[in-house]
Amino acid sequence: MASRKRQRAIPATMAMQQAALFAPLTPPGVIVRDRRESEQRKQDGMAAALWTAEPWRVRAEAWLQARTAAFTSEDMVAAVGLPTGGVGVNRNGAVGALVSGWSRRKLIRRVGYASSTRPESHGALLSVWEPVGREQVA
Repeated sequence: MASRKRQRAIPATMAMQQAALFAPLTPPGVIVRDRRESEQRKQDGMAAALWTAEPWRVRAEAWLQARTAAFTSEDMVAAVGLPTGGVGVNRNGAVGALVSGWSRRKLIRRVGYASSTRPESHGALLSVWEPVGREQVA
């Protein structure tokens, strides 16, 4: 009688989960290691996230214009809300896309880091940003 080994289920790692999220973008068996293409995909994804959140983006831009003190993305979300109105995986990419765009356009600069205070963020490390070219208000 041949003995059969029992196969164990292998728990999915974060890397495996992330790979599954991006699987539709890359044909099976193809590994993309092109820095330019990777950057272009990043830019395309951020543009798509912002396009779907246009009314929210307008509110967030107005909020930044009035801002003089340092802030985190959580401060912005507390003031203008989430783009989709609620918390969800891969639903609010416009927040990061907008902040990244502001940084690239030199409207803000990173001045430090702070831990998240929203329970949904599980204490994630957040960048602290400061508007550029505006006097700080104590």
